[in-house]
Amino acid sequence: MHWKNRPMAIIKRPKLSGLGEHVGVLQPDGNVFHTTHSTGPEIVTLDQFAAGKCVQVVEQIAQNDYASTLMRIQFELWQHQPYDPITNNCEVVASRVAGKPAESPQVKFWLLLGALTGLLALTRAA
Repeated sequence: MHWKNRPMAIIKRPKLSGLGEHVGVLQPDGNVFHTTHSTGPEIVTLDQFAAGKCVQVVEQIAQNDYASTLMRIQFELWQHQPYDPITNNCEVVASRVAGKPAESPQVKFWLLLGALTGLLALTRAA
């Protein structure tokens, strides 16, 4: 896998454990910024990010946004906020770095599914 001098992009791959996808930001040098529960925010090689899984581009970042995206990556590294599965997960951080709303559709899905399951259990118990 060799993506040097590629456009900046939000990328994803299947999570190594459990359901869902792991998200990061591909940089022009081929490295990836991401965050995990074990390391927090960091920059790794594309191969390290892929971890043997297929990597897909979610959305390219406009070239005129590269400088601000790289500045936000540096700020995230400096701040080193701990990973939080709901408010500061890989999807939230990648979106924030890319200048998008800091949200996680995956978390919204799982919270909605949990709420619906709970509601169904309550209605069956009644």
